Amino acid sequence: MQAFAIHVNGEPDGTGFWVLAVDAGKGFLIARADKTFHWVAVDEATLLKAVNPEAPRPVVVVPSSGPKLVTPTNVRLNGAN
Repeated sequence: MQAFAIHVNGEPDGTGFWVLAVDAGKGFLIARADKTFHWVAVDEATLLKAVNPEAPRPVVVVPSSGPKLVTPTNVRLNGAN
């Protein structure tokens, strides 16, 4: 599915929601700021932005905070010191 955002009628200007799913009978599924999901009828929404599926997506490298790699110098084998 191509990613796109909508403006819901009755919401303040400049407010938009990314569409998570589309259903022909229900409309658009969105997530509000209060972490609830809502179906919005197609006639209650206007298109704000569509993202080209071929456009590159930014990637952010985050350093790992998990366990470090095991190497022969920092592992005990068979209980040896």
